[in-house]
Amino acid sequence: MSHSTSYSAVGSNHDHKEESIFILPEPEANCCTFTTQAPVAVIGSGWFGRALTTRLQRAGYSVTLGRRHPDQTLTQGFRVPVRSVSYSEAIQSAPVVFLAIPWAAHAWFASLYLSELQGKVVVDVSNPAAENECCQLQCSIAETLARRLPGVTIIKAFNTVSAYALEYDMPGSQRQVLVCGDSLNGQRKVMNIARSLGYIPVDAGALRMACELERANFAFFRRWWGAVAYAFFLFVFFTFYLIIRTHVLESNNNFRDLPLGTMNQVLGSVTLVLLGSINLAGVAANLWQLVHRTSAKAFPFWLANWLNARRVLGLVAFMLMLLHVFTGVLAAPFSHLVERGKFTAIGQGGLLVGCIGFMLYCLLCVTSLPGVAAVMSWVEWRFVQSTCGWWALIAVTLHAILLEEHDWKEISYQVRYMPNSSILSVAIPALAVVLKAILLLPPVAEYLHKVQTTK
Repeated sequence: MSHSTSYSAVGSNHDHKEESIFILPEPEANCCTFTTQAPVAVIGSGWFGRALTTRLQRAGYSVTLGRRHPDQTLTQGFRVPVRSVSYSEAIQSAPVVFLAIPWAAHAWFASLYLSELQGKVVVDVSNPAAENECCQLQCSIAETLARRLPGVTIIKAFNTVSAYALEYDMPGSQRQVLVCGDSLNGQRKVMNIARSLGYIPVDAGALRMACELERANFAFFRRWWGAVAYAFFLFVFFTFYLIIRTHVLESNNNFRDLPLGTMNQVLGSVTLVLLGSINLAGVAANLWQLVHRTSAKAFPFWLANWLNARRVLGLVAFMLMLLHVFTGVLAAPFSHLVERGKFTAIGQGGLLVGCIGFMLYCLLCVTSLPGVAAVMSWVEWRFVQSTCGWWALIAVTLHAILLEEHDWKEISYQVRYMPNSSILSVAIPALAVVLKAILLLPPVAEYLHKVQTTK
């Protein structure tokens, strides 16, 4: 678990960090503002155009809203506290024009207002209706608009900010505004506007990068697929393994405990393997550096992806851990838990270290939040995420061992040569802990530090 997602090159060898549906009250149109900024024009009175106009007006800009039919009255829910004029009047009123009309109307708009837009900075905020609608030809909406408006500075920006978050400035909403264009002066103007609205402008490069900005809105858990597939594989494996071992084989065919008892074991096993895989990734990276005697060489593709997947693996593991805790509480009154000796001294110790591990992982999740991490020093954050993370893994591993050691001694351990599932689930965490202990040995730790600090 780490800080908020950031772009990074595959192979880096350093450690890696829906819109609300609640209806908020409309801002009052007569709220006090101070017009101290340069004039700005917004073309289009749709939801985004209305939201952008309202936000600019609040920030003190002299905003002119351009509409196809300025004489028509806006509906009650879409009124804005600025004057509505024709497209031509809006274009002439400001050096910076935000184009907030559907991209399908760009060709019509460009053919009518090309001459009036000369020398202006036009900010394209539109997005395609589908991911491959424009980018399948490697040509973004902004680039197409630039070809239709020669002599006009085209900047792509604000397309990754939702209209709702823009108008209501929701806490926790996207604070970055990606800006790309071929004119440094045009980019600077738009970035200054974004900054004055309370956003963090980010230079996303030349206009050819607009395709990536437009695709960004269609990202659907792209960084999650590998981790989720791995977790799903483990879930299916342990589910079938425990059903066969516990319910199908001879003398173990009672399906009464399947919904809670067995699934609780499945969730615990999957969670433990996922948590062990997270810590094992860092250990594997350190071993790779020791073998190659350098930290400057890029990690191989598989190891880099493994390291990058740790955050998602942690989130998936924590969700499964919560389910494991809830189902464990629900299954606690069942007699088989007592019959198996869970509440002996060793069993109580297992529950205690399990609770400690759970609380430590809750701490890790909380400190992974950007708002919490922002008020922590690097040493504090690393202590929680690394040191506490290892103690959390040790605690949950001991939890599994102490609760299941009684079954390891029973003859049921040898049911058709299928070992207890806890033996399989503790293998990876135990391996990670043992390897970490080796890396902490003074000679090894000293040499690893030398490798990591030597250029």
